[in-house]
Amino acid sequence: MDSECSDIIKIIKTKVIINDYIYVFQKNVSDGLRYTCVQRKKQYCKGSVTINSSKTKILKFQEHSHNPDSAEAEVCHALNAMKENIINNFDIPSKVYAKEVNKLTDVAACLMPNENNVKRNLRRIRNNSYPTISSKEFVLEGKWTMTAEPNQQKFLFYDNQSINSRIIFASPDCLEILSQSDHVFMDGTFSSCPKGFYQLYVLHVIYKMN
Repeated sequence: MDSECSDIIKIIKTKVIINDYIYVFQKNVSDGLRYTCVQRKKQYCKGSVTINSSKTKILKFQEHSHNPDSAEAEVCHALNAMKENIINNFDIPSKVYAKEVNKLTDVAACLMPNENNVKRNLRRIRNNSYPTISSKEFVLEGKWTMTAEPNQQKFLFYDNQSINSRIIFASPDCLEILSQSDHVFMDGTFSSCPKGFYQLYVLHVIYKMN
């Protein structure tokens, strides 16, 4: 088979989808790249495809022993779209996730990976897409020290402006609420911390709870 491969998309570095069949990279060959069916072990499927290096043409094709899985392909498309969206816009992970999941059929939605795991991975992808800024270059000023409009307030509470940066964000309203709270919940994280920093530490309080 030698045809245009218009339905190939890049999901991750090792996967492609062709006509709702999902393939995983096996090896480089003399005339291109060889992929085998993801059901090779589970269903003993011998389906495979060889495509050119630019992933625009199918060079060789081996038939599958099962029907295509459109629902699983939907999931792969959705996860790929989430990855692209989280890099190219500023929507929060939960919004990016919901936007793509809402497009899925009921069957495909049931096959989606755990929501929390997906959103955690989206945060990691976004963080890794940003270049690391050295401590000497990291300067907060102007709009980056304020909350968003319309009720704009000073948000940068403390910045020691040191190589070992310690930055505290808090608006006057938040500090007032904090001072009046009977219970304060504290949470620290290392894995979700922005590049160039070691830890993110957050204070939470219960506000206007009936």
